[in-house]
This record gives sequence, structure tokens and C-alpha cells, in this order.
Amino acid sequence: MKLFTRISIFTASIVVAVACKKEEALLPYNDIVNFTVAVDESAMIKAAIDGDSIVLYWPIGQTIPETLTPTIHVADGASISPASGETISLRGEVTYTVTAETGDTKTYRLRIPNNRPRPYINSFGGLQTYQDKQYIFQNFALSIRGDYFDTLADGAKVYFVDIAGNDREVEIQHSTELGYNVLASVLGTFSGLKIFSSGYTIFYETTPFEVAGNPFVIIETPKSTLSVKTGGTITLTGVNTDNVEKMELGNYFSNSYKAVTIVNKTESSIIFRVPEDFPPGEYNELVVHYPAGPYHDAGQASTYMETSNSIVITQ
Repeated sequence: MKLFTRISIFTASIVVAVACKKEEALLPYNDIVNFTVAVDESAMIKAAIDGDSIVLYWPIGQTIPETLTPTIHVADGASISPASGETISLRGEVTYTVTAETGDTKTYRLRIPNNRPRPYINSFGGLQTYQDKQYIFQNFALSIRGDYFDTLADGAKVYFVDIAGNDREVEIQHSTELGYNVLASVLGTFSGLKIFSSGYTIFYETTPFEVAGNPFVIIETPKSTLSVKTGGTITLTGVNTDNVEKMELGNYFSNSYKAVTIVNKTESSIIFRVPEDFPPGEYNELVVHYPAGPYHDAGQASTYMETSNSIVITQ
């Protein structure tokens, strides 16, 4: 009888112990305990866990890589995705999800603050001034000078900000850490610059300036020697040739010049007649006279020719 009682008590104890084990609570923890990344073979970075952010401070001056393979420790009983030791790409947003034994989850976002010095601008040059107006002609170069600029082709953008607040992108022709040379390719009136460089956005306010079309006359030289009799006409191409008020043929060796008669002119070509009394000979200089404009006084410009493409006047 005593033996039976002892066996019953022992059996009951086993049942109670098993029941207690089955009822043991699941762990509710979904925390990241440690997050480290190797910078190189000898150095590691430990991230700061700030709320739901994993903040990784990359060494200043070192290029942040495109991928990372972190070592991660999480709370007891928890799991994490992506897993510790899994390589991740930094091209987009990176998040980690930690799941507790209870099934509760917590999402962490990886942040790597910019580790490069902030660029600054100390000068903006190349503008011209005429009658209190600052201007630059279209497709002329301007310089932006300072320090810590990004020299990667896809890592920087420069915009002119117009007086309405619109951004107009311009081309970076040359870049160094000390600044950019940009092409003033967009027409308009502008009051500042906006630059994306080294992960920063920099605003630089300027006195208003205009980017204007180049108003000056350009005459293209003949491709070969032109021979024309007095009284005949010559057609030449160029730029802004409709602005020509007067035209002369000359010889810069003898310093002799004589006016020709403009017959017709457009933006891209001009036709002139050689007067009947024009002295025969070889002419190697074209002189055009143009009126005053918004950005310049009235003046004249010369186009010089060689023997191989000069203008020869005959009787």
C-alpha cells in the first residue's frame, strides 16, 4: 500500500513538471543588441541603435561602399531578416525586421549619415556688366569657386535659380574639389545658384544676372578664294548678320578699306554688291558695323581671311 502511494506521488510530480514546462511563456523581445560592420580587414564599426534606427557612422573621408555585410546580434529567442552575415545593397532604403518568439515584430531602418565635409561657395565669376546690368552671353562659361565639391560626374548638379524660383540645370564643364566651371546654356534672368554636391544641397544668392543670346555679328570666311567682277554680288553666311548696318572690304596689309552695298540680310546670311568703281585687287578683311544693343555700344568687328580664301575683285 505504501509502495503504491509513493509511485502515485512520483507520477503526479512528473505530470506537474511537464505541465509547467508546456506553459512556459514565449519571449517577447524583438530588439537588435549589436550591429557591426567591417571597414577593412582590421577595423570594425559599431552602429548606434536609436529607437527604430540603426545609425552607422562611416569614417570621415572614406568612401561609403555600395554593399555591406553586417554582423548582427538580436535578443534571446528573436530572429532577424535580412539575416546576420547577409550582404545588403545600399542603393535604396535598407530595413531590418526583428521577430520575437511571440511573433511580435519591429522594423529598423539603416541610416548612414553623410561623412563628407559640406561644400561651400566663396565666389561666382565670369559675369559682365553693362549700364548697371550683370549678364553673360549664352554658352559662355562661368566659374563657381569654394571647396569640398564632388568631382564625380553623376554626383553633382548645378542649377541657375530664376527670379520666379524655378531651377534651370546647366552643364558642368569642368570640376575639381575647389569648384566648377559651368556653361550658361539657359536664357533668362536669375538670382541665385542651387548645387547638389557631396550629398548636400547648397544655395547661393547672387545679385540678379541675365543669360542673353550673343548679339554680336559673326561672318564666316569663304571656303576658297572668291572672285567677282565689279557690280557683282557676294553671299556670305554667319550669325546675327541681320544686325549689320554697314560693311566694308579691306586689305590689312595696305590698310585700305571701301564700303560695299548691302543688298539683303537675314539672321544667317548677307548679300552685298561690289560697286562699279571698286578698286580691283585682293581683299583679306571684312569689316561690319553694328548698332548699340542692350549689352553693348555700337561698334565694328573684322573677319580676316588668308590668301587661300580671300576675295578678289576684277573689272
